[in-house]
This record gives sequence, structure tokens and C-alpha cells, in this order.
Amino acid sequence: MTVAKIYFDDGFVVPLHCHHNEQITQVIKGQMRFVFGEDDPEELLLNPGDVVVIPPNVPHKATCIGEVEGKFICGRRVGMIG
Repeated sequence: MTVAKIYFDDGFVVPLHCHHNEQITQVIKGQMRFVFGEDDPEELLLNPGDVVVIPPNVPHKATCIGEVEGKFICGRRVGMIG
């Protein structure tokens, strides 16, 4: 399992991607606008304290609004230390 504290600058974009494992993201500071899917995308705006659970293999991207601090939890990822 991977657990990380993340910091992004205002306007940073996490490009469209997906994971083989479930991902959990909690916003601590700032806002993140997530977009899920490619054909009929769905948007979700996360504020401080909000949590999103992204199922395995769901394409998603995120745009940071303001300086963002958050927590990222995901199943073990191949190629990461540990």
C-alpha cells in the first residue's frame, strides 16, 4: 500500500491516467477538480476535508485550485520504493 502526503501549486494538472488498484484521495487544503472517464466525463469538486474513492481502472485527472495539500492512499504500486 502507498500512503503519501501531496502538495501541488495552483493550476497544477494531474493528467488523465488510471491505476490497477483503488485510490483514495483526501483534500486537506485548497480544492481539486476531478474528472472521471473519457467518453461521458463526470466532474467532482473536492474541498478541504472531502474524500474521493476511485475504483480500479477508472480513468481520472485532477486540476488544483489554489495551493493544494492532500493525502493519497493507493494499493501497492509496482516500481515504487518499499
